[in-house]
Amino acid sequence: MEQKSYELFKIQSFAELLSVLLSGISFLFPFLIGYYLIIFTDSLSIGVLIAIFLVNDRVVGPLREISTSFNKINTTSDLQKNTFNKLGSILVRFGMMEKRRKDVFRY
Repeated sequence: MEQKSYELFKIQSFAELLSVLLSGISFLFPFLIGYYLIIFTDSLSIGVLIAIFLVNDRVVGPLREISTSFNKINTTSDLQKNTFNKLGSILVRFGMMEKRRKDVFRY
């Protein structure tokens, strides 16, 4: 059990690190291009650059949360399956549900 917990922690940490790195790149990339366009070509205003940043933040933030949640769901699927099956056996034992077959609970 402890080894599985450690493996889960490693996978979640790696996924979170990857998510933070990609988020940082998506934050810096538009600014670097925007600064280049402002300084060298004078084809972009600072207000437009700030607007691009705000739109970028509204898109990347939810995507990061979705990827983090998806990773947590995937890494805990075995735990969820065991929990739901044990809950089902308790409900059958107390007559709150009739027994059907093994692994009857799907999520």
